Amino acid sequence: MSQTAKTFAFIIGALLVIALITYVATTMKSESVLAPAGPIATSTVDAQKNAETGIESPNEKADLPQGYTMAEVAAHGTAADCWTAIRGNVFDLTSFVSKHPGGKGIVRVCGKDGTSIFNSEHGGSQMQESTLASFQIGVVKN
Repeated sequence: MSQTAKTFAFIIGALLVIALITYVATTMKSESVLAPAGPIATSTVDAQKNAETGIESPNEKADLPQGYTMAEVAAHGTAADCWTAIRGNVFDLTSFVSKHPGGKGIVRVCGKDGTSIFNSEHGGSQMQESTLASFQIGVVKN
């Protein structure tokens, strides 16, 4: 192998390492900011409109966080009455189901813990995190 080929291979390898380090650093930063260990901190505003979607939020209770059991969440498992639990928080997505940009796939989270589905579909997206937070009605209690 000529010296030029070796130099070229070294430069390509170095660029790949830099790209990988940048990707990992960006991913880790996003996860630490967007995947809190506890409940999402949100302020509650009566009939808050979500800026991205223009959809009315159900956050009309000033006494957040109210606790709900997973059995209570499970009682709201249809497109017409859709609650979900994500990272220990409870969300009423009923008014959002028909307006969800991804279509009716959102129904997969109705009535259950939708953490893994939400994270796999939207993890790391500030807009989706913000939209979700506007529908919080409480936290999961034991």
